[in-house]
Amino acid sequence: MKKISKKLISMILTMLLVLTLFPTIALAAPPIAPSNLVVTVDSRGVVLTWKDNATDEDCYRIGRVEGNSASGKDLGMLPANSTTFTDTTAQAGKTYRYSVIVEKADGSYDSCSSDRITLLATTPSTPTNLTGVLVTVTGGVQLSWTDNSNFEDGFVVLRQHDSASGSTTLATLPLNTTSYTDTTALEEETYKYCVRASGGGGFSALSNTVSIKRPMSAPINMWAASGTNGIKLGWYDNSKIEDSFAIFRKEGSGAFVHINSTIANSTTYTDTTAQAGKTYTYRVSVSKHGVEESTDHYSKEVTVTMSATTAPTITGPTAMTLAAGYTATTTGAYTINGTPAPTATKESGNAAITWDNANKKFNIAAGLAAGTYPVVLKATNGVNPDATLTFTLTVAAGGAPTITGPTTMTLAPGYTAITTEAYTINGTPAPTATKESGNAAITWDNANKRFNIAAGLAAGTYPVVLKAINGVNPDATLTFTLTVAASSTGMSNFTKVNTYTRGQFTDVNETLWYGYDQQKVIATAYEYGLMLGTSNTLFDPTGNVTIAQAITMASRVHKIYSTGNGDFVQDSVWYQVYVDYAIANNIIAANDFANYNKAATRAEMAYIFSKALPATEFALQNTVNSLPDVNNGTPYYSAILTLYKAGVLAGSDTQGTFNPSNNITRAEAAAIISRVILPTTRFSGKTF
Repeated sequence: MKKISKKLISMILTMLLVLTLFPTIALAAPPIAPSNLVVTVDSRGVVLTWKDNATDEDCYRIGRVEGNSASGKDLGMLPANSTTFTDTTAQAGKTYRYSVIVEKADGSYDSCSSDRITLLATTPSTPTNLTGVLVTVTGGVQLSWTDNSNFEDGFVVLRQHDSASGSTTLATLPLNTTSYTDTTALEEETYKYCVRASGGGGFSALSNTVSIKRPMSAPINMWAASGTNGIKLGWYDNSKIEDSFAIFRKEGSGAFVHINSTIANSTTYTDTTAQAGKTYTYRVSVSKHGVEESTDHYSKEVTVTMSATTAPTITGPTAMTLAAGYTATTTGAYTINGTPAPTATKESGNAAITWDNANKKFNIAAGLAAGTYPVVLKATNGVNPDATLTFTLTVAAGGAPTITGPTTMTLAPGYTAITTEAYTINGTPAPTATKESGNAAITWDNANKRFNIAAGLAAGTYPVVLKAINGVNPDATLTFTLTVAASSTGMSNFTKVNTYTRGQFTDVNETLWYGYDQQKVIATAYEYGLMLGTSNTLFDPTGNVTIAQAITMASRVHKIYSTGNGDFVQDSVWYQVYVDYAIANNIIAANDFANYNKAATRAEMAYIFSKALPATEFALQNTVNSLPDVNNGTPYYSAILTLYKAGVLAGSDTQGTFNPSNNITRAEAAAIISRVILPTTRFSGKTF
């Protein structure tokens, strides 16, 4: 038997790959096959280059066979005249053979193929552009870097204390990570940081090094108040290592002068040298080992004028008429020298009349006879001597109460919770109430003092009788006329409900892609009320978004678009109302997700948000021929294409790499939601 030549084997393998990708062969004259196919490997993937010999081709297709498989994989289509392609999905340790297929519109084609290539474990590329910034409130150090490799399996963050001889591993992070916040850095200590990628071939070289000194944590929540014996200052001790606090004062526009110091852990100081009628500005510096005037250590500045009042004055209503039997009657706001809601106690008066300091109101015991009762209230603001105020409480005979409140409202059908104004009985707010009569689709929510309007209630006018009970007097009723109007639909329903201030979230680097200086996606999502922070000062841009949170955002977008209102009434399982709404409105199917608390992938987020608006609102703005890591075998393939074509998604590089299986971060979710509701911010004119 004759030996089969290597050339013949190569031709057979090429035909096997071509027949796998194109089982039906056109008989038209094929274009001239490409030649000089060269396969190389770098840190970004497998790079193919070839010579374009055809002049009449319409496209190129790239095929790949793994190992000895009898079937190949279509890696994507390229435009005519292409001469290079990078396979970023190849895995170290596996053997591949590639084909470059030139094709005409009539279906004819020709190709060239490579020899088998086994990808050895490749040392990942070195991360670059390492930067570090201080998160001033929490004292953390936020690091960011550029990921230059496709072959890494993770990143290692190294830290060296200024007084140490070597570095230690601070954190081991998953692949594709580009930021980390060190919350363990100590005050007044200097650290050096660097990052390296890890992979099958070992570690990359170290990135550039950044050196950062964490300052002492300055006092926060600084306040000042004038009193008869001076100006009292207060602050929150935000440091753990101070040995004292330094008090600085300036008069008018003059310079700050150090006037005194307090011991460690102090939170108040009274300036007894302040003169009546003069205006002062104060700041407090945290101190250690004599360090008193460092810019990093200062609290905010507060300005206050020393009052000339020799004794505090308490103001508020001094006469009230109450019906016997009322158990909680709000009197009104009480102040000492303009400071609201002082701490107060009842000094004298009838035992049936008590003072509720928490709610700043008098409680009148049931059965107190009609008459006039003097009550002396003593109030203290913590600085000035106590002040007293005598109240004259006139208790009237009990009678039928009167219920007051708005009697007309205009609502859109589909609203599930419409908060009304306050309702009172004889001036007492929020009575216990029940609905006595009216349309069954309108119910009264006594806990929240509002009407709930069932979805689908037709536009029209509906009378509703509300019955209110105060526990002593006869029941009172009030007839409401509720006008249900047609709901609005459209993108104009998305309006700003919050104001975003640059830097309000201390863990958001406003210079990064998602920040206020770049794409402003976090600011947009916050301003339109669709995402809030994890606290008043933190957003957690790199944190994960759960399936439940993604469904919640999409349901609110859908409801605002459909009705103009995004309010929901939550149940014991907080996300259930959003899931039910999403299923009812075909955003998701009932069995799509088994665990709503797991982190959502980028593909799952695309699927959920592709149904948040009607298909007509995702107008075609880009051309998508192929994506490096998304094909018709990728979960939620059509949803991902919809958002790419509409300009909501653009990938992480010029080829449109999507990383569908990666968990989506809160910053990335903010980008998607902001582009969904604001079409003018979407990408357009791109070809992938």
